[in-house]
Amino acid sequence: RGPPKGYIEAIENRLYKLENLLVDLSKKGEIQSTTLLNELNSPLETPFGEQIRARPVRRVPKSERNKVFFWQQDKAGKKKRESLWTEQPPPPPPEEEESVDEGVGQLAMDANGQVRYLGKSSGYYLLQSSRTYQNGAFHFANYGKRRKRIVQGADPLELPPKDLSEHLISLYFTHFYTFLPLFFRRQIFSSVDQSVTPLLLNSIYAVASRISPDLRVRTDPSLPDTAGEIFFERAERLLDESYDKPSISTVQSLLLLASHQHGTMKSARAWLYSGMAFRMAQDLGLHRNCDHWNIPPEECERRKRVFWCCYIVDRLGSAMYGRATTFEERDCDVPFPSMDDNDLLSSQPPIRLLENFINLIKLCDILGHVLKSIYYVRSLQHTAAKQADSVVTTLNKRLHQWHDQLPSALKVHTKSDEPPCVAVCQLHQIYYTTLILLHRLFIPGPNQSAPIPSLLPCASICASAADSILSISHHLLEHNRLAYVMNYAVYYVFTAGVAFLRDASGQNERSSEAKGKVNQCMQVLDEIEPTWVTASKTCQIIAELSGLQERQLLPNTSDGSEPLYMMYPQMDPFAAPNIIPLDTKPYWDSFDWNTFSTEKQHLIHTDQQVDILSGMESEKPPRFLNYVQHRTLSHDTEEGGRPSLNNNKEDASAYYW
Repeated sequence: RGPPKGYIEAIENRLYKLENLLVDLSKKGEIQSTTLLNELNSPLETPFGEQIRARPVRRVPKSERNKVFFWQQDKAGKKKRESLWTEQPPPPPPEEEESVDEGVGQLAMDANGQVRYLGKSSGYYLLQSSRTYQNGAFHFANYGKRRKRIVQGADPLELPPKDLSEHLISLYFTHFYTFLPLFFRRQIFSSVDQSVTPLLLNSIYAVASRISPDLRVRTDPSLPDTAGEIFFERAERLLDESYDKPSISTVQSLLLLASHQHGTMKSARAWLYSGMAFRMAQDLGLHRNCDHWNIPPEECERRKRVFWCCYIVDRLGSAMYGRATTFEERDCDVPFPSMDDNDLLSSQPPIRLLENFINLIKLCDILGHVLKSIYYVRSLQHTAAKQADSVVTTLNKRLHQWHDQLPSALKVHTKSDEPPCVAVCQLHQIYYTTLILLHRLFIPGPNQSAPIPSLLPCASICASAADSILSISHHLLEHNRLAYVMNYAVYYVFTAGVAFLRDASGQNERSSEAKGKVNQCMQVLDEIEPTWVTASKTCQIIAELSGLQERQLLPNTSDGSEPLYMMYPQMDPFAAPNIIPLDTKPYWDSFDWNTFSTEKQHLIHTDQQVDILSGMESEKPPRFLNYVQHRTLSHDTEEGGRPSLNNNKEDASAYYW
């Protein structure tokens, strides 16, 4: 239905009256507000006497004005309208303007010119002053060439010999299962959906092959980096037939394949595999409480374990890539696993697998809140300084409480002669990584003030946490356990290395010591590289960022070149780092929290509580984170499985971050 007859004439008459009224007001010099308002609010009247009343204007709530796709247009329109009637304020000083890099994150480009996104929690935003950052993106060397598939036409249903199968399954359950218990042992061979499928078996074989000395796991016996490739390729072919048949075993397989691919420098595929696992988990309803469903208790326990493993991988992956998480707390009501299958991580002291797993879930919950409260694109854009500081303080206190409530069996004792539990060590490395992520955004640069002032000693906290990550890594190395960490450990060491790089770039007394610690981080990554090849790439990135890319960084037994830890001969890389021992109380025990809570009440008002910890106070489970490749690092290996540097120009698009 069009406008009523005479509508245009009525508008023209109204405009004519308003023009005359405005001219009259300008002559009189005073505003006759009553007459003007009555005229504006009166209904339009057509020449035929019909009155036309204006339709009510829908007011958009402020909370909806910033929705994706709408807020940018509204904001631009608002500025345009305001510019017609208000005097434009002077432009803000450069330090107050949000940089393009802060607005869009850190960009990286592959050899094909495709843009990749790395958010702030990845740590790269701290390194924009390095020579590898040019024209708004990181430009690193390539780190490998795409290897052609060696296995052609292999039967995906073919299984390895029985002795090799038992060997690989034993390796998996001894070293990797303890960190992410994807299975319920009592039920694994009698699941309602036949959980041990060929796809799942090959996924287990692929991951376990990374630490197997058996040459039969390699597609090329002379190349250690090919360990597990044949099993991955079989799993990949079987996976093509499983997309339209969602099952828990497929979710488990996808999580394992994501770990394998990330560790072998195929992070783009790893990100997609993990995302597929999360979507399939939601499709199966794993994010819902099934205690009252009509299913066996063992199957219920299995669903809980698989979901929480998805949740952990979701948080760790989001932190590594600086991207949003998948699982929303408000949409998940799964209780913690409760059926213990008598798995012990260690006998002295006795450490139960389920106890470590539940504490890992709680820690990843806090990590998720750190990512959402600080690292999401718009999390701090409209947050007052006092409110942001209260967020940091609250999350810091939650981390402190989590650490204090750990049972004694889950503490790390670096001075002990007993071999450390690898799963517990990784638990603490995640804890210290979360501390760094929480505080490093509030550390000012060399010539800058803090973006948001904080009452906490953020720089000291980050330095201490980075030292602790390095200390735990040395502890694992001393007992020959560093090779058994999960692929995520590369990110923990990289985060510590980035923290040391900040100090190493200064001109103070800490600079020389920080350079030595950067070197130690590279040595730790070099030790992880035989298991997870991505560590060599990360080591090379740290070397380039520290300005050492012209040096030979990796040990090479064929030409006698110096190993990476000889770059700083004045430092002893195997000595314990100069930090507060982990056996002592952490830094915050000297912080008077009672005084803080009473004297700083103005930071957190009772009527303006920061809603970032909903569901965390309860004992129940919470309800809920490169570059254009100019050069290549050949994936061809020499003796010992170390990659060698050359200028090969072949495509390496699958091997960047």
